[in-house]
Amino acid sequence: MKMLLLWLVSFSASAAVSISVEPQVVSLGQDTQLILKNTDVGTELPDLTGLVKDFAIVGTQQSNSYQNINGKSSHETLFIVLLSPKHAGQITIPGVRWGKDVTNAVTLDVQDIQTTKVADHDKTVFLTWSLEPKHPLVHEQIKLVLKVYHAGPLLDAKINPPAVNNGLLFALDNKVNLLEIQNNKRYQVEQYSYIIYPQQSGDMLIKGPAIEALEYDTIPKQVHDKLADKTLHISPALQKDWLPVKSLSYQELLPLGKHIGVPVNDTISRKLVIKAVGIPAQLIPDLYPSCGANCKVYINPAKIDNKMVDGELHSQKVFEITYLPERIGSGVIQPIKLAWFNTQTRKAQQLLIPGVPFEVLQAKTKVLPRNNQEGPRPWLNSLLGLLAGMLIVFFGKKIPWLKAFDALKGVEIRNYKLKKACCNANGPMTRVALLKWAKRQGFKEPIADLHDIARQINDKNFAAQLEGLLFYLYGNAPHKKWHGAQLWSCFNKLKITKQVIAEDSDTLNP
Repeated sequence: MKMLLLWLVSFSASAAVSISVEPQVVSLGQDTQLILKNTDVGTELPDLTGLVKDFAIVGTQQSNSYQNINGKSSHETLFIVLLSPKHAGQITIPGVRWGKDVTNAVTLDVQDIQTTKVADHDKTVFLTWSLEPKHPLVHEQIKLVLKVYHAGPLLDAKINPPAVNNGLLFALDNKVNLLEIQNNKRYQVEQYSYIIYPQQSGDMLIKGPAIEALEYDTIPKQVHDKLADKTLHISPALQKDWLPVKSLSYQELLPLGKHIGVPVNDTISRKLVIKAVGIPAQLIPDLYPSCGANCKVYINPAKIDNKMVDGELHSQKVFEITYLPERIGSGVIQPIKLAWFNTQTRKAQQLLIPGVPFEVLQAKTKVLPRNNQEGPRPWLNSLLGLLAGMLIVFFGKKIPWLKAFDALKGVEIRNYKLKKACCNANGPMTRVALLKWAKRQGFKEPIADLHDIARQINDKNFAAQLEGLLFYLYGNAPHKKWHGAQLWSCFNKLKITKQVIAEDSDTLNP
């Protein structure tokens, strides 16, 4: 009974530490991992002195984990030892002491594989590369992976990347550092990734990359390696409208309502962005919008953007479109169709941007009666004239009254229609008055609508009031209201500070 208790105690103690080796069969010159686990809490480290005879200890790694399940806590320490065998054969790894426990012995099979040496096997620095897919189509994304192998540290390494003719090449900013065994040698590996987009079918020449560096040693040695050029055959497009991408979508940046009502000689603005994954924005085709025979379309040069996300090229192309109906009646902004090829499903698909019906209405102008209280009254004009005369008589010599009158004329009289439209909250008349005012200012770009004015104004408050007026005129919200007094106030401040025309503008004319 006493011997049984002693056996149970020794079993429980030894069960706290476990040992394993991965892989169990290796070639001479290949590393293996010795994995030790300990469930006892302690600060001691395992004793590795018994391993030095048959192995070179390359490195160690330690980690701890804690668990608490139903009030019961547990702790485990993981210790990994990277070993390099010194000779071939069946090597017995002796028991490793860790604290008060000793592991069991394990056996490792080290094979002595004789391989014929070629020139690259003796190199301490060399390059490899791979291309996928092997048989690409025109405009289809090609992934190129370049690996730089070096047995020791390198100094002043200069890598000449691959180059292509008749294609677009992008370097991905996702360099990876690895450790690999090649020909029974351990190498440090630097991995670089590129993507290529062929622009035409036929043979495409890819110029091989090269490396020049100093290999660190007692006496640094100059090393050089270059890969031979490759020729990749590019197959032609499978359909007329060819756009091979992983995904294609669109977004409305200036959403339109389900049905639009617009006064005659007014415009409809639309802002679309086409988003793609797996192709640069330069290859996204242009859009050709239409709104019928009695409607003109103006489109600004598209803005493009490319960025890398998780090793994939995400691109977008932004289109600003202006529709100008010329006749009263019904019309339709025609739908836009964009054919594309799904490189994941290998099937042709179509992106559909739906059309929108619109109604061109007769412009309504509000005629004010002569005795309307909102207009200037005769007696008020007389009173103002009397006060002006008194000011001229008594203070004419002290006040530069001519300049003051010119300023008053410029703000109040010249823009009186704009003031009246703003005070009456008449949005359409305010728009017409603003367009007439803008044509007198000498903007760098032609003025077709309020969007053109807002884009060329430096004053943020005035630009914000213009956006509010645009929403009132073209927005689809019910029971919308607009207060023109705020726009008139910003307009007055705009004239005083003379911050009218933006100095820098890089937008091209429509």
